[in-house]
Amino acid sequence: MTTLRSCFLLLGWTLLSTLPSLQAQDLTDGLVGYYPFNGNANDESGNGNHLTAQGSPEYIEGVRGNAIRFDGIDDLVTTEQLVN
Repeated sequence: MTTLRSCFLLLGWTLLSTLPSLQAQDLTDGLVGYYPFNGNANDESGNGNHLTAQGSPEYIEGVRGNAIRFDGIDDLVTTEQLVN
């Protein structure tokens, strides 16, 4: 019983000690592209990694923010540059 209690105490201490690392991180650190799809496929991160829309994809309201609706035939977005 003492061993079990010690294991739970150790587990609880470990979880509590990791809470500071669970705080919100800076999402722009290392960001390559940000595509809000607000009528175009432009990168709004400031890095210039714009996409090119081909066909006639629709920019629509998604579940969270905007989205692109592809027709499944000839709609796509591409990029000319490789991003590391």
